[in-house]
Amino acid sequence: MAEILYLYWDSLRAVHQLSRAAGLDPFATETSGDGAAVAAALARAALELPNPTERVFGVDPRREASKFKLAIASLLYKVKVSVTNFAVKVLVRRLAGRALVRTWLPFVAVPGTAAWNGIVCWVVLREAKIRVMGPSAARELVGAIFDQGITPSAEGRLALVRAVASSIVRTEDLHPNLHAVLVEVLRRVDDPLPDGIDDSRVFLDILARLPSAEQRMALQVLLSAAIIDGRFTSAETRLLHEAQAACGRTPDVRPAERLRRAFVAGTGSLDELIRTLV
Repeated sequence: MAEILYLYWDSLRAVHQLSRAAGLDPFATETSGDGAAVAAALARAALELPNPTERVFGVDPRREASKFKLAIASLLYKVKVSVTNFAVKVLVRRLAGRALVRTWLPFVAVPGTAAWNGIVCWVVLREAKIRVMGPSAARELVGAIFDQGITPSAEGRLALVRAVASSIVRTEDLHPNLHAVLVEVLRRVDDPLPDGIDDSRVFLDILARLPSAEQRMALQVLLSAAIIDGRFTSAETRLLHEAQAACGRTPDVRPAERLRRAFVAGTGSLDELIRTLV
């Protein structure tokens, strides 16, 4: 119990230092809305809390989620340490003699638990870094996409919202950085949102009949949403392939991977990349 409490305390301390380095003070009384959202996202990362699953702006992260898959993922998450320790104990039993096993078996769980603790700490800090960079990256990417001298139609503007919503639905997760991209797009789209704004099938159907310039904008938004959480999953790969095919393009994930690497590493100009990669 003390070990777990220390890990949580250490993660919160590290995340707090990271937020201060980024110019955020989670305990400030006059924190802006964006700053408060980032602080809450960092706290969730430190405590390994799942992202919210509530509908936001008509987008349901679990719209296409498999309940069976969610249950299996939750179960695997809970038993990961136990399975590791069990496997190590079995290995020791096979490799060592009985006398040695009796002496050292109680300590076998130590390296397994320590390894998981190290992995968890690395994941927490990486995720905290991603969440700190997310809002500014979202503003930079979405700003660059809208600042290309293109005036999209009403259907085109809604397609940009649908692009982000579809990415959220396909990942089955409302990551705070995805939420930031959605907010940035909605700040530039004043149209009323229809029901089913998060239906990825509708997005692909609409995308296929948009003019090429608006298709390019939609693909740029989709690309930004796909990489803004620092990952590029198989579900997002399929969505990007389907969107590219709907636009009559050859499916290609290399631009997404290049943009993701630049974002995670904090190198290069994201606005320049998003303009040139699509």
